[in-house]
Amino acid sequence: MAEKLVISLDGASQLEYDRSHELAESQLEALAKMDLEMNKGITLAGDRYEEPNALQRAHFTALHLIRAVKESNESRAVMMLTYLAVRIPDLRQVRIVSKDEIYDYQFVFDRDFVPESTMTFTPIDLLRPKEGSDGSGGVH
Repeated sequence: MAEKLVISLDGASQLEYDRSHELAESQLEALAKMDLEMNKGITLAGDRYEEPNALQRAHFTALHLIRAVKESNESRAVMMLTYLAVRIPDLRQVRIVSKDEIYDYQFVFDRDFVPESTMTFTPIDLLRPKEGSDGSGGVH
């Protein structure tokens, strides 16, 4: 079991769940209630699943998580995060990528989250001194 589950949006951590903390009884009851609701069937990408399996439930929950993140609904996002962390113990990341208001996501099971960093590169031509300038690169 992975110790943490991280939800990232465009490479930046949005929410983290530490599995080493125990859930309160009320939280466990809320997860059970979510399962009871999903037992009635779910719809994913236009397809109806009357008896969704764990992975289908995870995808369904991830879509609700994305909506909660987009709408800045922190309590709902935390509930969806908790569901994924508890029901899919090997899940380490849910990577969300947005482009032009379209959100895509990926489940990551094989590596922990590492924040992305942006590096700016200067073209090599700009690093070379111009001929005749300061005597370091030109002919005298």
